[in-house]
Amino acid sequence: MIITEQNIEQIITIAIQAGEKILEYYKKDINVEIKEDKTPVTIADKEASKLITTALQKAFPEIPFISEEENIPEYETRKNWEYYWLIDPLDGTKEFINQTDEFTVNIALVKNNKIYFGLIYHPIRKLTYYALENQGAYKISGSKKIKLSKTDSLTNNMPLIVAGSRSYSSQTFNTYIESLNGNFSKITIQRLGSSYKFCLAAESSIHLYPRFGPTSEWDTAAAHIICNEVGLVILQPGSDQELEYNKESLLNPHFLVCNKDSLDLLNWLKTPS
Repeated sequence: MIITEQNIEQIITIAIQAGEKILEYYKKDINVEIKEDKTPVTIADKEASKLITTALQKAFPEIPFISEEENIPEYETRKNWEYYWLIDPLDGTKEFINQTDEFTVNIALVKNNKIYFGLIYHPIRKLTYYALENQGAYKISGSKKIKLSKTDSLTNNMPLIVAGSRSYSSQTFNTYIESLNGNFSKITIQRLGSSYKFCLAAESSIHLYPRFGPTSEWDTAAAHIICNEVGLVILQPGSDQELEYNKESLLNPHFLVCNKDSLDLLNWLKTPS
């Protein structure tokens, strides 16, 4: 399958419509359920998922999907899929519930277990980020569309801006950041929610995003290709290998988002796997 400009416009429209559906419930008195994996879910998650999956199946009936809020196909069913959609209809449900404005719609197209296309829509800021393999990454704000520049490699003694999760922190994160103190003149941590962190990294507003908390493949998929197209990688722990997709378990290991040429300053290969 070749993704065309027309296809991209279709997917952008679907994401925006999902964002509008989510905002119908924002800052309203809604019920919060707790799923088996101990994460929250709301009617906004469910309605956005229904909208996205229905629209994608209508536009691309030959392509199956995995969505966080739908029944997940068994591994034996999906392991040989060539293409499939990987969807987080409301990434940052905790931020949505806590009314921090930091939540997104994530839609990715996976090809042979690699991310081929990814789109992130920020409903509050009305920002769209997307990327297609080997075609660059783009940001759309209103009628303005810009191609994101390649990120610069990190240098010794520069000030470093690090993204941290707003909803999850750990001593492991703190210890890792402390290990970088000798390599950078100053380290500033910005606590943020959802996949918007990846978008800021792709724009070079953030230099580093280490994640030691739990995530799933739908949390990173759309962001992964956006990051790759600007020279960022999303690395597995203690490795220079990137995250993998369509595993038997859809849980991610912890990971690091960074410029691909900066590993020598980041002590990541010393991180326990």
